[in-house]
Amino acid sequence: MDVAEDIVAPDLATLDLYCDRVASAVGRLSIKIFGMEDGPGFELAHHLGRALQLTNILRDIDEDAAIGRLYLPREYLEEMDCCRQMDPAAIIARPEIDAVCRQVAKLAHHHYDQAQRILVSRHAWEDQDATPDGRGLFRNPARQRGARFCAAAPAGFVAQVAAVVAGVAARAFS
Repeated sequence: MDVAEDIVAPDLATLDLYCDRVASAVGRLSIKIFGMEDGPGFELAHHLGRALQLTNILRDIDEDAAIGRLYLPREYLEEMDCCRQMDPAAIIARPEIDAVCRQVAKLAHHHYDQAQRILVSRHAWEDQDATPDGRGLFRNPARQRGARFCAAAPAGFVAQVAAVVAGVAARAFS
């Protein structure tokens, strides 16, 4: 989407489509590797992909502005009266940009929360073949490897990345 022309202040729907194409698509390709069922796997890809891409947008805001790109949603910029001109460098230099970035961080946190909800759900990564003692070991070795990854990764990983979102926004825009 940003190869043919630079993205500058897309509306929320366009930003969501961008996140889906650049981040969530990778998650959809990965769900079978991790041994997840399609339903929770696709939902996880949706939320975690968006959360990570929004985090990336916040992390790279200065770098993107330097090359004429701005991925912050137009609606948030308009609420803060930040975009009378569409010059990314000028927009991010305005003090109001802090509130816009905090809104994006809040949206990312929402997606991290949803991803964590899915990951900690036993139904997202356990299989009917789990041993009775609940260790989540599978009779199918290929599913066992993916399940162990999904079972071990969730809470700590998602919580750590969500903390990074808050830290990036706080350091960069305060």
